[in-house]
Amino acid sequence: MASFNNKNLGPGGAQCHEQQALLPHKQNNAAHLRTAAGWVMVGVVCTLLCALAAVTVAAHSMKGGVKGIKSTKNEPLACPFQHSTMEQHPDLTFFVVGDWGREDNENQRNVGERMGMLADCYHPSFVVTTGDNFYQHGLRGLDDPLFSKCFTDVYSAEGLQVPWYAVLGNHDYADGSKNGTLVEGVYSPRWQLTGGSVAAEGTTIASRDPRWNCKQGAWRMSFASGLLDMIFIDTTPLHDKYYGHEWSSAPGGVGSQNVTEQLETMQGLLKTSTARFKVVIGHHPCFSYGSHCKFNETAGDCATMSSLLQPIFEENKVDIYFAGHDHNLQFINKSQEGIRDAPSVYHVVSGAGSDVRTGAHDKIPAELQASGKAWMWESPGFAAVSIKDNSLTMDFWDVTQSSRVQSINRQAARQ
Repeated sequence: MASFNNKNLGPGGAQCHEQQALLPHKQNNAAHLRTAAGWVMVGVVCTLLCALAAVTVAAHSMKGGVKGIKSTKNEPLACPFQHSTMEQHPDLTFFVVGDWGREDNENQRNVGERMGMLADCYHPSFVVTTGDNFYQHGLRGLDDPLFSKCFTDVYSAEGLQVPWYAVLGNHDYADGSKNGTLVEGVYSPRWQLTGGSVAAEGTTIASRDPRWNCKQGAWRMSFASGLLDMIFIDTTPLHDKYYGHEWSSAPGGVGSQNVTEQLETMQGLLKTSTARFKVVIGHHPCFSYGSHCKFNETAGDCATMSSLLQPIFEENKVDIYFAGHDHNLQFINKSQEGIRDAPSVYHVVSGAGSDVRTGAHDKIPAELQASGKAWMWESPGFAAVSIKDNSLTMDFWDVTQSSRVQSINRQAARQ
């Protein structure tokens, strides 16, 4: 079971705490009436301001900066390890952020700054990106200035100068590009790759920033001497809707991918893993209450993903699947149907690295929220993961609060 700590705060839940004043019991009648009327007016004004703030926050723009939300940029952040001894500090920490590459717009910049501030607390060993790294269509070459604008210049804090492990999203595959992708110098996923047969020959994008690591297909990284195995998968080729376009046939495009081989490779990597925690990283979620899954957990893009991957995850006892694609933060605990006491798979959406979409929170069934099996946050942010012994904790941070908006724990099924 997840340890679920919901603060019941939300971007649409602005609160106003009115200070009540005690009126004197015995005063001149005229003065008494003036005073009472004054306090009534204060109450009315405060109520109107609260209502206006709530409406402003609930209707904040999907693009540019989030409007109407209190900034905590200058407030100290509540580091969960500030009173920990060296022995109590986690064995491994890392950040997970997705759907971020929007040329340093206000939301992306705020998330990047928050990550940099919290890096001084968590000291992440690496950062994982769940895809859609460079909007709108990926990169156009190894010298594309978008790489610096979206990545190097944004995540410049000292604590973020660690390896970044990336998967590709549909936008990284030139999804929707209009000007063709079949010649060199135009949109292609190959420009982001640092390994594999279709990566740019010779020099790769890592020559511009050595933190960057990205491959296609399924691949694995192991951390902390068997504590964590992380398997990265390329989910865009799993969807039929991305085939049949001109951009589908770009060098390294979806048309050149072998889906069967990738799934077999992923299963092999999971089966041979003996790590205490098994985590999978992809772009498209298997379960989500966001717009890409039609606010229905298993519809839309999730229909393909859940049918293909969830059985593999259950068979190989995957602990967590991190995805992006939907522009929010989510947690969904999926238990195996019909198998009592079987370990569940935690599904996490971390796709709030820049612009967010709102209005999906109420789509989550109330009973799932109340039981701690589903949660959503609709504000720019990211996930910070820490592992200590047999315990993995996911802390969710946004750009509006000075402390974690949610913290979820998972105990290792393997010792």
